[in-house]
Amino acid sequence: MAVDIGNSSTSFALCSGDRIRRQWRRPSQRPATAADLQSDLAQGGHKAGSRPLPVVVSSVASTSVTEGWLATLTDAAGSTPVEVGSGASGGLVVAVREPGKLGPDRIANAVAAERFYGAPVIVVDLGTCTTVTVVDAARRIVGGSIAPGVGLSLRTLTEKTGKLPRVRPELPACAIGTDTEQAILSGVVFGTAGLVRGLLGRIRAELGVEAPAVAAGGYAKLISPLVPEMQETRADLTLQGLRIIWERSQRPGGPQRRP
Repeated sequence: MAVDIGNSSTSFALCSGDRIRRQWRRPSQRPATAADLQSDLAQGGHKAGSRPLPVVVSSVASTSVTEGWLATLTDAAGSTPVEVGSGASGGLVVAVREPGKLGPDRIANAVAAERFYGAPVIVVDLGTCTTVTVVDAARRIVGGSIAPGVGLSLRTLTEKTGKLPRVRPELPACAIGTDTEQAILSGVVFGTAGLVRGLLGRIRAELGVEAPAVAAGGYAKLISPLVPEMQETRADLTLQGLRIIWERSQRPGGPQRRP
């Protein structure tokens, strides 16, 4: 089982070989019980107590949230989860100034994108934050960018102002909002799409090549259709990356290059 603990939601995948048998989400701030997760696993064909289930985890959440999930996962799976630490390369070279501070979810994204699309490749993860992670032609993670995500932007507008309402994230009808709600949606949704388009143009210019871009994250389906420079949308990218990192770690000699 691959588990990605985010700030807002936690994603799960029950994997068999290179196939994901079942994928689901739960809120990060309300950790499920072991019985809840065993029920989730049973829907994917894994019976509780049948055998220990290997678990690989990445987390960008707080220490307390992460520890709560790790304890629950241990009880549910009957095995100690392997947590992908910051700086784990998954077979790629981490060529940033401070490798130990690169988020494990961004590394998982890069590993999966390079495996499925080759290198160079650009990953745009549209989650709580909008992150861009770049793998160059030499299979090096060379950096990227971080900006507020759609949900975070909407919440901040509500929480940090006196009168702006909470708005559900969805595609706005037009760029010229005729009421406050539509104006907020226009600014955040179209603004995020514009930000991504601008970043992709600059990053490709710096790379000197039209590297393919793949979208991941909870808001990918909302934003990526507004970004013609985006070639692929893959909702399971982070989970696939965790699966690949775990599989490569099991091989003799550690992580291996992609075939």
